Amino acid sequence: ERLTGVSRESAGAIPGITRTCGSRRPWRLSGSALSRRLHTMLPIIAIAFSWTGDTWAEPQGLPAGHNGGVKERLTTPAGGRRPHILMILFDDYGWADAGWHRNYTAPGGEFLPATPEVATPHLDALVREGIELDRHYVYKYCSPSRSALQSGRNPYHVNPLNAEPTISNPDDPVSGFQGIPRNMTGLATKLAAAGYRTAGFGKWDAGMATPDHTPHGRGYQTALNYFHHCNDYWSFTDGGCPVPYSGGDKVPIVDLWKAGGGAGEGRLGEGRLGEGPAWGANNTCVRDCGCGCSVEVGPPAECAAGPLGDPWWGGYEDSLFEKHALALVEGHDAAVPLFLFFAPHIVHTPLQVPQEYADRFAFIAPTDKPRHQRQVYHAMVSFADDIVGNLTAAFKRKG
Repeated sequence: ERLTGVSRESAGAIPGITRTCGSRRPWRLSGSALSRRLHTMLPIIAIAFSWTGDTWAEPQGLPAGHNGGVKERLTTPAGGRRPHILMILFDDYGWADAGWHRNYTAPGGEFLPATPEVATPHLDALVREGIELDRHYVYKYCSPSRSALQSGRNPYHVNPLNAEPTISNPDDPVSGFQGIPRNMTGLATKLAAAGYRTAGFGKWDAGMATPDHTPHGRGYQTALNYFHHCNDYWSFTDGGCPVPYSGGDKVPIVDLWKAGGGAGEGRLGEGRLGEGPAWGANNTCVRDCGCGCSVEVGPPAECAAGPLGDPWWGGYEDSLFEKHALALVEGHDAAVPLFLFFAPHIVHTPLQVPQEYADRFAFIAPTDKPRHQRQVYHAMVSFADDIVGNLTAAFKRKG
C-alpha cells in the first residue's frame, strides 16, 4: 500500500468477507546473483507519494461495486504529477541471459564473459538509463511471484502455491482458490482510483476462479491475457474439458481472455464489450499439446491468425499481446496518466519462436542439443527484447 500511495477504507464490504490490510513494513530490495531461474521485474518508472490529505475515491472505469465497494485514499504525488507507468514482467528469465550481466563480474567474484548468444540491447539501454535493483529476491515460481507483484505483499502472505488455476476449497470462499485471495486489493485498482487508465496484456496466472480473480477484477480496465502457467504459443490452448460419455476424451481449451471494449482501446474495442473469451484474437488451429508442446520454430501450417489476431509473425502469442498494447498506447490521450502492465509469455515453456528469430541465432546450432533448445531460448529472449524496444518507443512518441 505504501508503493501505491493510498490506503483503504472498508466501505460496502462483501457480506461474510473480512477485508484486511497487509504488513506496513516496506519492501526489501534484494536479489540472488546465483539464481539460474527467476522472474525478473523491469520497472521503467517508479513513483512515490507523500501522505497528505484524506480524499477518498472509488476506482474509475470499472463496474459498480468493484473490489467490494472499497474506496481508496488518494494523496498528492510528491513530485506534483502522475507519470505514465510501463511495467514489464519477464517469466523464467535466467540471470546470466541478460546482456547487462555479461562482460560482468558478479557478486562473489565470478566473471561472465560477453557472448553473441545474449543480445538484449533495449533492456541494456534501460538499465544504463535507470536503476537496476540487483539485490531483489523473488519467488521461484510463476503464480506466487505474480500474486505478490499485483497485491504488493510477500508471496507467503498472498499465495505460496504454484497450483493449477482449477483448484478450489468450497469451505473457503475467500482464499480457497488459486491466486490472490478475493479480499485483497490489486495494484491496478489502486491506480484506477488515482485517475489512471489501466491496461494489462500477457500472462496472468494470479487467479481465474471468480470475476474477482481476473485482471478486470483486479483493476485493469482493459486486458488481453491467458490464465494458466503456460499455453501453446501458436494455438493458445492448454488443458481440456471432459466430453460427457466419451470415455475420457477432452476438448482443448483456448486460454485467451479479454476485458474492456470501447474507444481508445485499439482493435480490442471491436466486437463484444465487457469481459469474456477473446473471440477473433485467437488463431484458427486447436492443438492439445498446451504447455507440453515440443520445441518448435515457425507457425504450424494449420495455424493462421484470426481477424483480430497477430498478422506480423504468423499468430505468435506475444506478438498478439504486443500488437494490442501498441494500439492502446497510440490511441491513448496523453493528458490522462496511463499504467500499462505487460507480461509476455516469453521465456516460459514451451520453447517456440518465429522462424526469422531462430535464424538469427543459427550460429548456436553446431554446439546445441539435437532439439536446439538453447538456440530457440535465446531467440525468444531477443524477440521479447524487441517488444520492450517497441513499447518504450511508443511511450516516448506520446510524450
